[in-house]
Parts: sequence; C-alpha cells; structure tokens
Amino acid sequence: MRDQPDEWWLANANSGPPARQVAWMLARVQDYVNLLRSMPWRIGTLPANRPLYATDSPLAGHFPPIRPGWQMGGFTELRYFAPLSPSVLLQIGPDPWRSGPSAVDVGARERKDFGLWEAEFAACVLSATAYRHAYGRARIVPQERARQWLDQYDEATTTWARTFLYLDPALFDGPRSPFIERRMAIRAARARVGSSDPA
Repeated sequence: MRDQPDEWWLANANSGPPARQVAWMLARVQDYVNLLRSMPWRIGTLPANRPLYATDSPLAGHFPPIRPGWQMGGFTELRYFAPLSPSVLLQIGPDPWRSGPSAVDVGARERKDFGLWEAEFAACVLSATAYRHAYGRARIVPQERARQWLDQYDEATTTWARTFLYLDPALFDGPRSPFIERRMAIRAARARVGSSDPA
C-alpha cells in the first residue's frame, strides 16, 4: 500500500479495498490518540547547524535495542520523531512502564532543546521510515545510509549492553514477536531489492 501512486489514493471515494482500508484506519484514530497522549513528550529547538526536514511518514519511529524484556514492539514502546518546523522537534515516547493507557492518562511533558547527536539520530529515523519523499532545505540523509547507520547503532548498543551491563545474551537472541519478525523480514527484503533514497 505504501508505494501506490497518488491516483490510487484518490480512488478512495469508490467502493473497494482502498476505501475499506481508510475506513479501518479512521475507526481506530481515537485509540491511537489515547496512546499518544499517554506517552511522554519532549519538545525543543535543534542546533542552528542541523535543521531537519519532513517526510511522507508523519510519525517516524525507532524501537530501542535495549529495553525491558516484556517489550515486543508495541505502539507505545517506540520513540517517535515529528519535526514541527526545520528548527523545532517533537519527540514522543517510549513509555516502558504503563500497563495500558486510558482516555484520561496524560504522559509527562518536557521542554528541552536537542543536541547535535540527537538531531542527527532523528534525521536517520526520519529518512529510514520515509515512504517515497522528503521535503525541506535541510541536508537529507540518504535512506539506505540511514537504515545502515541505525542497524549499526542498534548492534553497537546491544554489544555495549552485553559487555558492560552484563546482560544475558538470551535477552537479545531469544524468540521475537511476530511484529518484530515481520519488520526484520521487510528490512531484509529491502536490502535484497534495494530502494531509492527519499528526495
């Protein structure tokens, strides 16, 4: 669905799979709103020498490689990045401690500026999760390079945790959830086929 041409989306007024897909997504909007409200938010300005750009993936998420053992890749367990402007970034989550939000839960809110490393990390997540396009005048990280860098970051973080925190390797090598298996299969398929950088 993600690589369909614009004409495919315009066909949603007609009956058929696209209309059913949009109806299915809209029926669950309030559930996602409740989840987002329950997660911690951080908003801040970016370094002047590292503005960000927007992509056609409005909520770019990254699943932390080091996490409590019960986390399997649920919606609230990712860290999301949403550039509000070239110089302002909103980071949402992750929220590892809640058992399940209700409609009245509101997570922590923080105003704290981002450093250069955090801005570059957000840029890699934005590029890695983009569907087809990136928008803005800021320096755009090529999609394949961003995916490779995130893979290397995850591997280095896991190695560090094994070495210095003495974490059990079984925590990382054990069975994964179907969600994670599917994400890894998609990533492997992209690596085999190759994909163009967002531009």
